[in-house]
Amino acid sequence: MMQNIMVAVDGSDNNRIAVDYAVDLAKKYGAKLTAVTVFDSSKNEGMNYQKAYVQEINEKNLSYAVNKSKDEGCPCSTIQTFGNPVQCLLEISKDFDVIVCGNLGRSGFARILLGSVSEKLVRFAHCPVYVIRKKE
Repeated sequence: MMQNIMVAVDGSDNNRIAVDYAVDLAKKYGAKLTAVTVFDSSKNEGMNYQKAYVQEINEKNLSYAVNKSKDEGCPCSTIQTFGNPVQCLLEISKDFDVIVCGNLGRSGFARILLGSVSEKLVRFAHCPVYVIRKKE
């Protein structure tokens, strides 16, 4: 039974499709929805001491999920954290029944170079993962 749904939020336009899906899923099952954003410390060296700026970015990234769920009558709580996105999301996944995340659809060298958060979640999360892709 789905009672606690996590949606991984990165603030990208592509991610909005995943948020929309997560909100619909939460409404359908009457589940609690939590939007999670991770400020990637590895790509933002030197940001550790600029907490106000990090908070601003996190709030911006979460705003679509919060507003969408509010508009749909589906309350959404949020979690903001700082670190490696995959490691943080995997740790947080212990407390959820399902994760909804987006996928940028990279392939080939770009995927090897950058890795895929969604792929790693599918492999290692503590719960099922729905990967939502933008229809081409």
